Amino acid sequence: MKPILFKTEMVKAILEGRKTQTRRVVKPQPVNNCKCFGTVTDSTDNKLIGQVGFGIENCVKSYAKMPCQPGDTLYVRETWKYYEKAVGCGKSFHVKKFLAYKADEEIDTVQKSCEWYEGKWRPSIHMPREAARIFLKVTDVRVERLWEMRLTDYAHEGIIANPEGGFLRSKYDASKQFQKLWDNTIKRQDLNCYGWDANPWVFVVEFEKVSQ
Repeated sequence: MKPILFKTEMVKAILEGRKTQTRRVVKPQPVNNCKCFGTVTDSTDNKLIGQVGFGIENCVKSYAKMPCQPGDTLYVRETWKYYEKAVGCGKSFHVKKFLAYKADEEIDTVQKSCEWYEGKWRPSIHMPREAARIFLKVTDVRVERLWEMRLTDYAHEGIIANPEGGFLRSKYDASKQFQKLWDNTIKRQDLNCYGWDANPWVFVVEFEKVSQ
């Protein structure tokens, strides 16, 4: 079982059933005029099987390892923390440890009570497998350029409303929202290579939420 990181906004979209796709940058990026030849299924080099080949004029120049395969189960790493609550009284009094997730907005309200002892939020990258609560089954993985997204893809990425409110009215509305979301996931120094304007090659991972 492999981990996958999501920002809090996207965790909410998964919990609400709005997000069933995610896009991850292909690294390293092939040169601009390369095309994708698909996944290697037969090779004398076993290390290449399952990787995606890129090349020019039927000549494969580079390979990239797929982040997962259809049928894989992923556990979501999200912003989290431990918190403690005083329970019982007298001789039975003790402090019990619980898990909290930033995507659950009601937690912060509950912890304003003096009965709760708040811990610090921890980055998603540090979430152990035992703390995970969301599990995703991969149904499909493909490779495409970022700008190839259709209106339905934006919806599957969890984009449903335009900034003024209401449902998406056009691909332009959707792309402007997703562009901002995408660039916020890319380090500033990498925007030239992986940002929206760079139109990078990406892995498109489709999934469904499953029970543990």
